[in-house]
Amino acid sequence: MNRFPRVARVALALAVLALSAAPAAAAPPKPKAQRQPLAPARVRTGLENLEKHVENMRQFELSPVIAINKFATDTDEELAVVKARCAELGVPAP
Repeated sequence: MNRFPRVARVALALAVLALSAAPAAAAPPKPKAQRQPLAPARVRTGLENLEKHVENMRQFELSPVIAINKFATDTDEELAVVKARCAELGVPAP
């Protein structure tokens, strides 16, 4: 007689396999010098999606707050463009 039901045995086998697998090596991030900064016009083009989300939230009488993820490769100029547009929309972006 088995100590574990069949489902538990499968789950246990999968857990053992997961623990024994070597972690995949992630590619190192590119140094800031290797990434070309985006021109402010290109950053503004990407803000159309943000503007539509703000518009949709306001249709439901909700007050959106924008959270900006800052990556190591982001420049201060790129972030300033996003924060300026948020200010124009009247949306807080701490």
